[in-house]
Amino acid sequence: MKKWISLLLVLSLLTAIAGCSSKPAAAGTPSASASATNSASPSATPEAAKYKDGTYTYESSKDGEGYYAKASATIKDGKIETYEMNIYDSKNGDRVFDETYEEVMPSEIYKQQCRDDLKGFNTYKAQLIEKQDPDQVDAISKATWTYNWFTRVTKQLLKQASGQ
Repeated sequence: MKKWISLLLVLSLLTAIAGCSSKPAAAGTPSASASATNSASPSATPEAAKYKDGTYTYESSKDGEGYYAKASATIKDGKIETYEMNIYDSKNGDRVFDETYEEVMPSEIYKQQCRDDLKGFNTYKAQLIEKQDPDQVDAISKATWTYNWFTRVTKQLLKQASGQ
């Protein structure tokens, strides 16, 4: 009986820790607010280029917790040259998920989860520019919430750049 109670307590604790790590429900789904700005010009070698040159933007729909993301990328010579992305919390005045976001978290556990997610999130942009493919970006331990946002939003943005 004590083993079952211990198991239930551990499962409850793991669920509580995952508060800042919940997966976005519809981050990769284009919404009415999804937008594309494309000042595209054909690449110098369109058959070899993965993406069409231009500037692209994407805004996700809100997930069940009120988070959404905005991203932009500049493609030059068929490659991702610049990439920016932010995650916003609509339930906290569209506050940006950044180094100050942990202030809205109620406990030290959630604050630490935010720090871990931000640490990982800050590596994804450079990995994308280096690897040119969101599927090749390595997830960082304890930063799966931001990794899930990053991959879903980036894939939607790059669909525009690839002409899909």
